[in-house]
Amino acid sequence: IRDHFPSKVRLYEFELEDSTQWAFGKYIKPNQRLGQMRKWIAEQTETEYIWLVDGDEVYRDATVRGVAEYLRGGMPKGVNVCFVPLLWFAKDEHHIAISRPGTYPVTGRLFRRSGLQIHGAFPGEMASYDGEIVGPDSSQALILRNLEPFHHYEMVTKPWRREVLELIPYGGPQPEVFDRYGDKPATSP
Repeated sequence: IRDHFPSKVRLYEFELEDSTQWAFGKYIKPNQRLGQMRKWIAEQTETEYIWLVDGDEVYRDATVRGVAEYLRGGMPKGVNVCFVPLLWFAKDEHHIAISRPGTYPVTGRLFRRSGLQIHGAFPGEMASYDGEIVGPDSSQALILRNLEPFHHYEMVTKPWRREVLELIPYGGPQPEVFDRYGDKPATSP
């Protein structure tokens, strides 16, 4: 990708601090290391908006085009975070998980850089503007309901992380990445 867009793509290496380090007013726990890394990324960013994508998220081409089109128009005044719908997969790419609270049907993925403060790794604690933590119910947030959901694979690759209450069969559209690169079966510890 960097070869095709050399002026737009930069590769950074980030070394996480030891988990006993003091940061953000408390000791860093393993999950807080992700927040530490996101804060560093936000500090390096020079664009007006930040789109955070985790390694266990897969986006359909239509979703990517929808996000890009939305950002070309700019976030409305007063909106600082956009939440994108997602599907939580568990077991494999053919089952959606219903889980305990903490599994969100949307998650903050688009952020206005100006004024952004990152505090933690998770949607309910991650970003604040003017001292307000911005969750989906905030007046500073917008849920992009017209986008196709992105696919979150945390419970496929790490099923022990959340208690799954129910698996619902899913036969909807899969990300095109499977057509291009093939699907690999999930592994469990």
